[in-house]
Amino acid sequence: MWNVETVLEKVKQRTPSQVQNKITPSKLASHWTKKEWERIAAQYPAASKEIGQLSCQEIVCFPDEAQGYFFSWVEKYFIPMLIEEENKVVQKQQAAIPEKATNTDNIFVGKLLHFTGFYKQDKENIEKIRIQLNIRKQKSVSKRIDYLICGSNASAKKVATAIELGIPQFSAKEFVDIITKKE
Repeated sequence: MWNVETVLEKVKQRTPSQVQNKITPSKLASHWTKKEWERIAAQYPAASKEIGQLSCQEIVCFPDEAQGYFFSWVEKYFIPMLIEEENKVVQKQQAAIPEKATNTDNIFVGKLLHFTGFYKQDKENIEKIRIQLNIRKQKSVSKRIDYLICGSNASAKKVATAIELGIPQFSAKEFVDIITKKE
């Protein structure tokens, strides 16, 4: 038999870092359905007494021989579900970068910027805006850049470097507000 901590640790080892903090015993229990218990019981009769007991402690208390089935379920269903939930949260938080700047007289015009933590669609729109506003871009954070623009998935290392170098930082929302501000 396993204990909760062992199972959580094994699940987290199989999980991408962006969703590891979302894994809890109650989340596992709520997604591990009675149907899953019935499959375990059919294959492993020693687990049959566990059917229907979906508490946080009991979810992980089936025989060791059921381990392969459980982790197959974790990798095939549970982890993708967590990633999908996380992506939905990130998309809601993400500032949509417009295709065009409406304020063409702003602090970024002609400056050297580094962009970090943006998704594909936003990167495409940033490139259009960059060309429109004659913004130069730098591939890395260095003392040469004027500003660091941080998307919702910004690199902590790049942010720390910018802070060390005294480089002003703007969030995606602040960037959008400045380039679209009507005066």
